[in-house]
Amino acid sequence: MNLEKNALLEKIRVDIESAESYFESYIKPKLVERYQIYNADPEYYKKKFPKLGKRSSVVSTDVADTIEWALPSLMRIFFGGEDVVTIKGRQAEDERKAELMQELINFQIQVQNPGFMVFYRWFKDALVSGLGVIKCWWERETEDFQMKGLFSIEEAEAMKQAENIEVIKVEPTENNIYAVVTYKLKKIKKNQPVFTNIPPNEFVYHPDASSIKDATFVAHRKLVTADYLRKKAQEGIYDKTAVEEAISKGQEQENINWDELGIALKPNQSQFTPPQVDEARKIFKLYECYTKYDINGDGLLEPVIITVVNDTILRVEENLYGRPPFFVLAPILEPYEIWGKSFSDILADIQAIKTALIRQILVNIALNNDPKLEVLETAVNLQDLVLDKEFVRVRQLGAIRPLPTQPLAPWTYNFLEYIEGLKENRTGVTRYNQGLDARSLNKTATGIQLIMSASQQRLELIARIFAETGIKDFFRFLIELNQRFITQDIVIRLTNQTLQISPEDIKGDFDLEINAGMGVGVKEQQLQNLQMIMQVYPQLVQAGIVTPKNIYNLAKKFIEALGFKNVDEFLTDPEKLQGGINAVTGNNEAAGANIEEILPLLESQRLAGSVSGIHAGREKTNISGMATEGS
Repeated sequence: MNLEKNALLEKIRVDIESAESYFESYIKPKLVERYQIYNADPEYYKKKFPKLGKRSSVVSTDVADTIEWALPSLMRIFFGGEDVVTIKGRQAEDERKAELMQELINFQIQVQNPGFMVFYRWFKDALVSGLGVIKCWWERETEDFQMKGLFSIEEAEAMKQAENIEVIKVEPTENNIYAVVTYKLKKIKKNQPVFTNIPPNEFVYHPDASSIKDATFVAHRKLVTADYLRKKAQEGIYDKTAVEEAISKGQEQENINWDELGIALKPNQSQFTPPQVDEARKIFKLYECYTKYDINGDGLLEPVIITVVNDTILRVEENLYGRPPFFVLAPILEPYEIWGKSFSDILADIQAIKTALIRQILVNIALNNDPKLEVLETAVNLQDLVLDKEFVRVRQLGAIRPLPTQPLAPWTYNFLEYIEGLKENRTGVTRYNQGLDARSLNKTATGIQLIMSASQQRLELIARIFAETGIKDFFRFLIELNQRFITQDIVIRLTNQTLQISPEDIKGDFDLEINAGMGVGVKEQQLQNLQMIMQVYPQLVQAGIVTPKNIYNLAKKFIEALGFKNVDEFLTDPEKLQGGINAVTGNNEAAGANIEEILPLLESQRLAGSVSGIHAGREKTNISGMATEGS
């Protein structure tokens, strides 16, 4: 027996209230404070330092500065010359399939979606709020074309069973062997994963959840218009009757985007409310709930998606993903909790101390440069002083004297330097990362490289946490979506090749390998290691244990480490050569002749490109688009 609508509504109402209560009482206060600290909100520090706040409104911006400096290093690690997440086959026969899956997912992230900007906001939300969230789903659009053709009777019957064909009319000919068939051909217009960022104030979950994947209740709450709800009803996504019932209950009074949290998230828009000049613009709070209920009464929980507006259920459907399609990142993990700590938590006291010290320094400088005056009231025309006239009339010399001021304590600036060092120790974002320390005692290239490597350890740990948590789960989810929803051949065009991928090409079991930590220092170390391998390759050739394919792989890795993505402009894979030297015979002498030509070329390229030739960035693969898309 299916769960009745009223009983289902009561269940979902309890879960929503529980998630909202947990968010409002526990998460929201933390979020508000974290964003106030990140935005260096003067009102926040005015309450924190009421006396100093009357004399100065200057605020130190350590949290924002640290995050803005950490982001380039993190983005370089994940969008540099190496793939951070590498897909490998578990069986030897799956290796080629894993390579195709890697190319397909790279295409979907970098071309079909604005991957760089989504990851940038994902990382920034995590560093600022302690939790960055993205949502991923599969989107499919079809387009109908009405056509007419002559087919055999058997073909006409078979067309009725085809998934992408809707037969409208069958007109048999006189001999009953052929028929004129009028039909609609459904052409797939869009068939791909889509992912986007979710603001922290739109993400709620049940307090018993310790991981998103296993959570019994997770909801994406957002503000939508009446126009949005009616259009979704016209598309058949929401129930039309339920939509009109929800709209008739009136506009949402509590606007989650413009409350205290909304002010912290969008300080420049805190006093603005969009004018409601049209009934279709009325605002409603929508809950898209990913939960588990015993729908069919078998005593087992089934994953379902339930959409609720104004205490009205608009849609109930099976969750084909089997899990909430949300993926979260936190730079500093809290045991057994989804929400972690942010840079605001570890730098809040440092930013407050620096704010107080800077204000005191400014007040002291101001008093010394423009001191307060001691005035003998009976010997001075006070009106001249009040009006700041050019001449002040006095009846007695010495009637106006500056009040004595105290010089700034000599240890103040030393303490500021101590606080700056404390900040670097907590975050791992040092002046070496920023290229701002000109007082380094070690001026050698090796010394600077060692200092840079040491200074990046904390950031590399954060990158590793990102990769092992949300990013790994996200890539695994993309693999599952592609294997489930791609049922026809697709073609993707890269800059130097065209790949045709069939559903069978991406079936199989895959492992994910994490390659975090590819910063500038690590890049240079990788180049040095490759050069050491080059030095021993001639001996390996003479020993007969090196093939042209090995030489090609070494040269390819070297060129990629230099920052060039399009390797085929420099090298040709020996497997693609027709009749090339040693391409078929595998003659080791010929291989030795090849390597004697290749290694000096690579060495000269290394010398010419040393330091300045190292490009830590990654050129995006220029893919023109899909020639054919699968269903």
